[in-house]
Amino acid sequence: MQQQSRHHRLFIAFACFFAPLAAWGETAKWDPSYQEGISAYKLGEYADAEKSLLEAKAQAEKCGATDAEMALILDSLGDVYGDQNKFTEAEPLYQRVISIKEKALGPDNPDLAIYLGKLALVDFGDRKDAEAESLLKRALLMKEKALGPDDPDLASCITCLALVYNSQHKYDEAEAMSKRALAIKEKALGPDNPDLATCVNSLAVIYYVQHKYDLAEPLFKRTIAFDEKAAEPDHTAMVNHLVDLAKLYQDEGRYKEAIPLIERALSVREKDLSPDHPGLITYIDNLAALYKADGRNTEAAELEKRSKAINAGTK
Repeated sequence: MQQQSRHHRLFIAFACFFAPLAAWGETAKWDPSYQEGISAYKLGEYADAEKSLLEAKAQAEKCGATDAEMALILDSLGDVYGDQNKFTEAEPLYQRVISIKEKALGPDNPDLAIYLGKLALVDFGDRKDAEAESLLKRALLMKEKALGPDDPDLASCITCLALVYNSQHKYDEAEAMSKRALAIKEKALGPDNPDLATCVNSLAVIYYVQHKYDLAEPLFKRTIAFDEKAAEPDHTAMVNHLVDLAKLYQDEGRYKEAIPLIERALSVREKDLSPDHPGLITYIDNLAALYKADGRNTEAAELEKRSKAINAGTK
């Protein structure tokens, strides 16, 4: 399984648990910088977002902003760092937000769960799996007490906890949690809803890393079917899911079945990127290796040549 997708998988699982970056409703000295930061963040302009939010933070501290106002700025800045995988910078910001929220709401208020989840996400990205597990357990307990054990809003947190268990090789716990999340979502949405894709894929990954390929394969296929059925397909997710199933086939020596999946993944990425974009190299190299394993040496050589040309163009 792709190592670079480790943090991405947890982010996807937790995405629906996140609240959007907020806009402050009152006029304050730091507000223009804050609004500029939010606008830049939404456009994916992280450097500008970071600069503006740091200015807002400095201005807010100087003018004596309330704890609630500071929490808003710190949380937004943490999101900007987190999206860039700047986990060391994001962690203390989320910790400070949690401290402010605990003081205002109490330590067991379910509204804390989102911030605990964000901190868990950056801890997981920073390979602090034990810390992430503890935070997610706390968030889940809060939500269970507030919503009951089978509420659909629990599924994302449960799925995240399953992936953290999986990362720690706690496979029994990971399977149990992942199955629970899927059962909750299926009960709420039905078995054919594309919104099940994240839960299904997470369980497939847990089976895959244990080499339970017979259990993982149909779940990976089911995930791809959900991607195809979605009204607004997420191309990045679809590509990841195609690669997941291809990797399973490759591990089993089923190269002829893996090849069309990687060909499709490459085709999807080529539509989103330029033909010589370095983001294509991984898919080109994977496809070349599969062609070579299947005895298609001429096609493999052509892809290797293309990969080298793209690499040369980035230096």
